[in-house]
Amino acid sequence: MRQHILFALSCILISAVLQSCSTCDPGTSLYVRGTVGVRVNQSGVLETAEDSGPKHSLRNPGESFEIVQDAPFVLDVPDAVDLSSYALVVTELDTIVPGGKLFRVALRESCQPYIEMDKSCKMVNWYNPYRLPEVRIRNTDEQLVMTPLLGPTNELVGYEVRLGDHTNCGSPALDRLRAYRRTSKQPIAGIRAIRPSTRKAPTSLRDLIIARPKS
Repeated sequence: MRQHILFALSCILISAVLQSCSTCDPGTSLYVRGTVGVRVNQSGVLETAEDSGPKHSLRNPGESFEIVQDAPFVLDVPDAVDLSSYALVVTELDTIVPGGKLFRVALRESCQPYIEMDKSCKMVNWYNPYRLPEVRIRNTDEQLVMTPLLGPTNELVGYEVRLGDHTNCGSPALDRLRAYRRTSKQPIAGIRAIRPSTRKAPTSLRDLIIARPKS
């Protein structure tokens, strides 16, 4: 029951940037296509990368690949995919590998299957601005939080789904949201989802992915 209440509260908090907390109602289309050099940082956020690397293509729901944090690769979505029906999802795996954390990058249907969260501070980055993922929690009573995930032009491109308070777990999405609000002086209600697009004129994949911060 506690998790359901916390989810409802999270839904209320982000309702200013999302019209509905329903995950499967028909909605606006956001077709995405393109190829971009990226890496997954230690928090599971996709960032642009200047270095080249292996090419990984995602064409159909259910396709995925695994990648080590900060390892550059080329992400390719060759056919226009509607991110109102699907989601680009980055999930941390429990496997320990040389070089850091291991992540799975997947293209999946946004309505099912659900995301399972089972440990404190676990984060999933969900690239779909129009639908919230269904989340099931097991083996923990940690708070479930969904924080708006901003793209390179500060538009809503998805959500950081997290188990645990940001004070203990950290939250790159919340840090970015706070920085945007400080500089723009805009309330959270001023954030808008990335502009809809059609199959004939899809949005560039690069428009979902933030630039890697300069060291």
